[in-house]
Amino acid sequence: MNGREMHALLERLFPIRRGLTGNGNRRTLSILREFLPGLEILEIPCGSRAGDWTIPPEWNLEEAWIKDSDGRILLDASEHGLHVASGSAPFHGHMKGRELIPHLHTHPIAHAIPYRTNYYRDDWDFCLTRERLERDFEEDGFYEVMVGAKKDPRGSLSLGELVLPGKDPRSIVVSTYICHPWMANDNLSGVVVTAALARKLSTMELDKTWRFVFAPETLGTLAWAAARRGSLAEGCLAGIVMSTCAGPGRPGWKGCFLGPDHWLDRAMGRAARGVCPESVRWDFDPHGSDERQLSSPGLRIPCVSFHQARYYDWEGYHTSLDTPETVSPEALERALAVNARLADELEGMRLLRRTTEPGEAMLGPRGLYPEFGGAVLPGQNMSELDMVLWLQFLSDGQTPVSAIAERFGGNTDAWNRVADRMVAGGVFHA
Repeated sequence: MNGREMHALLERLFPIRRGLTGNGNRRTLSILREFLPGLEILEIPCGSRAGDWTIPPEWNLEEAWIKDSDGRILLDASEHGLHVASGSAPFHGHMKGRELIPHLHTHPIAHAIPYRTNYYRDDWDFCLTRERLERDFEEDGFYEVMVGAKKDPRGSLSLGELVLPGKDPRSIVVSTYICHPWMANDNLSGVVVTAALARKLSTMELDKTWRFVFAPETLGTLAWAAARRGSLAEGCLAGIVMSTCAGPGRPGWKGCFLGPDHWLDRAMGRAARGVCPESVRWDFDPHGSDERQLSSPGLRIPCVSFHQARYYDWEGYHTSLDTPETVSPEALERALAVNARLADELEGMRLLRRTTEPGEAMLGPRGLYPEFGGAVLPGQNMSELDMVLWLQFLSDGQTPVSAIAERFGGNTDAWNRVADRMVAGGVFHA
């Protein structure tokens, strides 16, 4: 998919009313399945536990509006999807303005409609521009309010997963969230770039197993992890989170919780700066998107996330200003190019696993120790024996040979040649 094709998909998905649960999410996943035929749609029953969270009743909205005493519609959710807070409880009644106004929310930017949610409160709220609030609503006015919503405890939370099997059953997870309605950079940009990357990798013979997850943020990702506990037990090598990734801002990535020297963090840096030299890195912190869930205790998957106009760094974040016009085909192509580079590097990385644990293998019986001797290899600053000892010590199935070579400033080909001899000698699995 090129930038124009990704943008066309974004525009097609934009007017769908998505949320934590509901038919809009199912429609979104159904459209994605046109591009990714192997996408599996999972339905997790409401009331199920997902980590420490409980999936609330499924929410669908039929109508929501406010009329004045003359019957004139002042606010209508059919006009803009952000006018009603997602998850608002059903309500119909008449009230004075002083009762209504606490339910009306604005943004510091006077002409912006804010994005609000109400999933875990038995209440309702509307969102509007400050200009409209000041013009149309008075404390002494009299208004009719309708929130035609349904909350169904027998419903479910919908999420999508595409698994691309590789030679190695351990997986790389690419996660993006589908729950934000009527906002383009946050996060339809992540959805369409993830779909494009999945489509690209689906045409390749893969060494690693890739899992692409399209789920509501936080709760959906935790529900996916609970549903896939058995598969995840085989091991996850890395995670990539696609969030706010094609807006009007400089490209960058949020680093791994294990720090800037972790091999995944460094690989993302090479990919990002290889496409855009001015890309910026942000340190990990527990705010943000699903990197904080995937990296949390119990999962502890090393993650990076890619952004352009990240979260609060852009003033239009979580508002009606986040329209398809804020996302350019060029920015979408740049996001895809960065993450395709990262995928290529992750596919090529060599992850050795020991045949003997704990402790190091005996080299002599395997015919390795004399061959290594004490000689220093050309272009290396250590002997072959040093290299084999470090390879044994650091090769835990999670650390690439290239990262070990990078740590010691050596030539990766030389380290791979030593590793080849150790595989042949039975120290490592092939």
